[in-house]
Amino acid sequence: MNNYIIFVIILLLNSFIGVYTEEIKNYNYIVAILRNENDKNYDDERPTIQQKIDELVNDRMNDIYNVIKDNKNTYILSNGEQDKKLNELNSLPFEKRSNVTQKLLFINKRPKLNHSSVLSFEKNSKISKDSEIEYIPFESQLVNHICPISNYYTISVYLSVETAKIVCDMENVLFCEKSMELELPNPQLLKIQNDDNNDNKSKVHYNIDAIKKETQWSDVSVQEISYTPNHLSLLSQSPFANTDKTIDSNFYYPSSAGKGIDIYLIDQGFYANHEDFDRYEGTEDERTLTCDVIIKDNDIHIIKDDEEEKYKCTGIDSYPFHGIMVSSMAGGTLYGVSKKANTHMVAVNFTYLSLVRSLDYILLHGKPNKTVISISVVTYSYIKAFEDKLSDLIDKGFIIFVAAGNDNINCCDQKDSEHFYSFAGYRKAITVGATDTEINGGEGYTKASFSNYGNCIDIFAPGIVTFPYFENGSNTDVAVSLGTSCSTPLVAGIAASIMSEHPEIEFNNELMRKTLMEMSIKDEILFPNLDDIKDTPNQFVNNGKRSIYYPDNVNIQCGKSSNNNNNGICSEGCCTKDGECISFENHPGDKCFIENGCQSEFGYCTTKEKSIKECENELKEMEECLIEISSDLTIDDIITQCNTFNSQKCQIFYENQFSNRSICSIAKEFKQFKNLDYFDKKDIYNNNKDICKNYYKVDEKKCNKHFSKYNDCIIYNLYDDSRYQNIDDLKENKNFIELCSNIKSNKCKKFYKNIEEEILSYPSCAIMYKIDPFDISDYFKDSVEYTLKYYDTLNQKCDSVIDSSVKIENCNKELEEYKDCFLEMPNNNTTNDELVNGCYTFFNDKCYELYHNYKNILPNCYYAQQFQNFPLLNNLSEITETYADICEYNPPKEIKKKFITDCRSTFKNEKCTFEYNAEMTDTELTQKCETYLDENCSRNQYLLDYYGNIACSLIEDEDVVYELNNSIKSCEINKYLCLSMKNDESSKKQINSLCEVELIPYEKCNLNNENINNLDNNCRTFLDEDCQAFYENPFKFIPNCHFMMRNNFRNIDIFDKSNEKYKYYENKCISNNNTATITLITTSSTISIPTTIKQTTTTKKTTTTTSIPTTINSTTTTTSIPTTTKKTTTTTSIPTTTKKTTTTTSIPTTTKKTTTTTSIPTTKKTTTTTSIPTTTKKITTTTTKKTTTTTSILPTTKKTTTTTTTKKTTTTSILPTTKKTTTTSILPTTKKTTTTSILPTTKKTTTTKKAIVITKKIIITKKTSTTTKKTSTTAIKTSTTTKKTSTTTRKTSTTTRKTSTTTRKTSIATKRTSTTSKKTTTSKKTTTTKKTTTSKKTTTTKKTTTTKKTTTTKKTTTNKKTTTTKKTTTTKKTTTTKKTSTKKSSTKKTKTTK
Repeated sequence: MNNYIIFVIILLLNSFIGVYTEEIKNYNYIVAILRNENDKNYDDERPTIQQKIDELVNDRMNDIYNVIKDNKNTYILSNGEQDKKLNELNSLPFEKRSNVTQKLLFINKRPKLNHSSVLSFEKNSKISKDSEIEYIPFESQLVNHICPISNYYTISVYLSVETAKIVCDMENVLFCEKSMELELPNPQLLKIQNDDNNDNKSKVHYNIDAIKKETQWSDVSVQEISYTPNHLSLLSQSPFANTDKTIDSNFYYPSSAGKGIDIYLIDQGFYANHEDFDRYEGTEDERTLTCDVIIKDNDIHIIKDDEEEKYKCTGIDSYPFHGIMVSSMAGGTLYGVSKKANTHMVAVNFTYLSLVRSLDYILLHGKPNKTVISISVVTYSYIKAFEDKLSDLIDKGFIIFVAAGNDNINCCDQKDSEHFYSFAGYRKAITVGATDTEINGGEGYTKASFSNYGNCIDIFAPGIVTFPYFENGSNTDVAVSLGTSCSTPLVAGIAASIMSEHPEIEFNNELMRKTLMEMSIKDEILFPNLDDIKDTPNQFVNNGKRSIYYPDNVNIQCGKSSNNNNNGICSEGCCTKDGECISFENHPGDKCFIENGCQSEFGYCTTKEKSIKECENELKEMEECLIEISSDLTIDDIITQCNTFNSQKCQIFYENQFSNRSICSIAKEFKQFKNLDYFDKKDIYNNNKDICKNYYKVDEKKCNKHFSKYNDCIIYNLYDDSRYQNIDDLKENKNFIELCSNIKSNKCKKFYKNIEEEILSYPSCAIMYKIDPFDISDYFKDSVEYTLKYYDTLNQKCDSVIDSSVKIENCNKELEEYKDCFLEMPNNNTTNDELVNGCYTFFNDKCYELYHNYKNILPNCYYAQQFQNFPLLNNLSEITETYADICEYNPPKEIKKKFITDCRSTFKNEKCTFEYNAEMTDTELTQKCETYLDENCSRNQYLLDYYGNIACSLIEDEDVVYELNNSIKSCEINKYLCLSMKNDESSKKQINSLCEVELIPYEKCNLNNENINNLDNNCRTFLDEDCQAFYENPFKFIPNCHFMMRNNFRNIDIFDKSNEKYKYYENKCISNNNTATITLITTSSTISIPTTIKQTTTTKKTTTTTSIPTTINSTTTTTSIPTTTKKTTTTTSIPTTTKKTTTTTSIPTTTKKTTTTTSIPTTKKTTTTTSIPTTTKKITTTTTKKTTTTTSILPTTKKTTTTTTTKKTTTTSILPTTKKTTTTSILPTTKKTTTTSILPTTKKTTTTKKAIVITKKIIITKKTSTTTKKTSTTAIKTSTTTKKTSTTTRKTSTTTRKTSTTTRKTSIATKRTSTTSKKTTTSKKTTTTKKTTTSKKTTTTKKTTTTKKTTTTKKTTTNKKTTTTKKTTTTKKTTTTKKTSTKKSSTKKTKTTK
């Protein structure tokens, strides 16, 4: 077993058990209070709204404070004592006064950005208009203000587990977040000596004027650097420097260097007494380098100018090396980027609370658009307060940089993921990853092995840096640190230098992000050993200068007037008209053209046409190098192509192209070359490199292993000196016997006969030899010649000294001792069980040594085998390789599955891992505990059993780590259970901790303390599937809590079916008299349908009349239908108490806004006619198989009585109206009404996905079709035949094939308009598909008489466009206009569709 893996597993297990041994703690919480969703940020609100927010927040703080007072007994620590922080409760400033109610006025020290404080105790302690309430100023550590965030205000509250439940569910409380500790991204530290004397007097090898032109900087400063690692020089040059030359170590930067820009660092603290932190006092560049504030949770100490802490502060009560490092990288004089920027340290103790306060401090004191913030801390959970506060600062013009983290993982999961990574995951601040601090010649940079990655990373920078380290008092000592904590402030420093260089630009976060992206060096970072980084932006930070200079090349001027040491000749590049020596690397462009004055006698010169021709010739000459290697090729083809790819010729060609040292770097600016696409991105090149480098790694390892087999054939000692003169001693010398055995083996004999053939006959070695021919003798360090020379001599000595007969006799004894270990070579008839048993034998401690160290375990046999055949030893090496492959390296699935099963069985010691449950009697538990305490059920024993089990050693730890953890967890829990029964106090505390953990998922289900006025939310909780399961059998989910209660260790208020409030909520949330809320998941909208059925009578073959108040608007349809019937189950998305029938609701619509249609199929013949009063313009029609439900939701705000009549069927709907109007017809009408056919049709229809809502074991499936534009009204009347009812037809209206309805005369009564259609309208075919969202009906109108603003069609009223389907004739210029009491619609032409 790999020791490293074992170590990791032990750590995992220790961490796991740690969850259950942690003491119960009280925490500061960030509590968000929201007054109104429409509020703006507090700082942006007008004073009157601020005052209302102040008053609300203060009231809630009083309420919360009262909760803490009333529940102070819940703040008991693990030692049994009350939390000392609650001592504050004993010092409340209340006085007894008659007729006066006293409340606390919590002092808010946070200044307001835009207005003076409204709620200020200095002005008036009585802020209420009601003189009976007196507000007393009070400063509290338990409850205090934090700051406004987004549209809410946050406060800090010190809560126990119990009070947190109460407070977090209070009115106006938006959310609560526990203030945990943040983590530094684990930077590594290495102390070194400072070798940088900054006295490098080397000759100038760079061209300031050329750099100015390239960068457009106002002026250029150069820092000569001799320390390593040199992180700064990488920021100001291209990575494609020629590694055959001396690399330029200078750092080039704009002389403004961040001047006038403020950089805020949120970190450990800052010490300024180092030479790196020069304030340039008394010069024009004098700047600020200070500690501004120390924030520790609720303690905010703003440092005054005359305080010592101004230049020496810490938020962690120890040496703040991390804070010093980030300050140095951002603005240090020697090791930093923006050497003239003001740097401000906000020292914190790394809690969520202190970080929120620090961001708010910067918001209040920083200058928008002139401030950069660097944060090099991380946390592994989503914190809404963080995300919203980042947005606040970014919206105000602050620029924020955050570290990607050092876990070498994708840190960009969504906020609901278990692997969310803050702050990168918020995708708001500019996130910085890290590379190694070196360049790889023509290959660019390499992602640092520790750096995180993913599509939320914006940019990379050097992650290994030199920085000041002076804990021992020296002001010159330095150290090396590595991490994304280092790369982040470097990029923040570059941002500050960009801002100072362009004071005319008002930079914000997004503009800076875009600027850095545009300036970055793209696609030049390698991501070794990572497969999922394709979406990681490949961008390395650059400050604007990319040109490359070499200290060896000081001839930067050329031509007749130059005074360089090479007679004015430019040895590399062209000599321009102005006498500037420019290499191709530095992009000379057309300056190398003769027509532009290039001086050809002093350097290379060309023309536009000549450069194009030269590039074409170069690409043609190097055509063989422009290959794309595929792993699908044959081995021989891959070897051939890799040899070409790795050839010196091609590698030089590639490097010249990538580093712009080719003539093509000039020519491609004037012509597009197809073959140069190969170099636009390095994907093809990197793919070729990976294949040629990694594809044969296995072969390389195998070949090296094959070589090593012959090490024992090499002769290093002839045993002929004076030490070996005694023959008897030599006979017993193990080394001599082993060497004799080696040289006499068949393997070595073959090797001596033809070494090259023996090595290259092995396939992997043959492949490696084809790729790169090697000299075999090199491997053995020229010992082969010596071996071949003295082989015969040594062989003769072996024969003269060793008695082979004795060795044969001793060998037989050895074989008898190990006879149980010998295995047969597996064949096609070998079963999986036999292979598994063979593996267990092969890896048995005794047998494993035999197979892997045969020469030492059976030394006599090893020698005697040369003289006699021993069948057990035949094919021993082949059997060893075969079983090693089958058992360890490449086990078949079925065999690995058996290993896993056998390993898991190791953990299933029921005596140790019994599961406690509520049904267990005291006697049973006592017996199990007695057995447990008699067994060796310790955690360590489990680990020993695990590591000692052969099956476990043959699998990956992750295959069984879950079961192992669970077994150890059960073992540990049972230990606490059993010992607590013996009154062990420590064990009681452990069980109590386990109980707390169990309760967390079900805290929401406890409705004991919920406000009954918030019935909708409470009902949603009550009907939650998990909560219902909990109510049914709570102790199934919280067994440890049951144990605590059972033994009177703790009293827990459990909300379940036996609770009195359960019946209350069951009645309110499920009964016929209340509204249940159902949410349908749709692709375009969410429809919530509360319905109340006032009368429901259902029997076999009966008619049911139902009155259903319904409210529908353009975005939400609400219908709630709790029903109670006998032997009928109505499955809608509402609670019901019926059986044996399923009802499904589907809703087709016909309008350009929202129309819903309900369809309820049942298994019994039931006719339901529903009359519905409504306040909206919706009509819902329901038709089902064997059931007809007609729902009429008439669009009116007037009182109307409508009577609808069909043959042998009467339906009466009584609706409230404002005027008495009677309409007798199938057609409901209004003044200026538009009518359409029954077929619901719109241009835009959105159909929802299926949603399943479970309410008291009832499954509801709904299909909803919704449309957007204006409201349409549709009414459909259908009939169903039943035997004993007032409604009679032949067949149900759902699947009617031929139904003829004739209206001989239609009378339409309206206020001013009357239209009569004397001709008949015949509906030839009606089809309604079962359980679908569309009803199809065709109406043919032979002769239609319409008024100019009124169109009538059978059974429908709708707005806008009228659609008539299937063989329909419509008059061309008929217009329809809708007018109701609330809305008007425009006139449209009738549209006919098929």
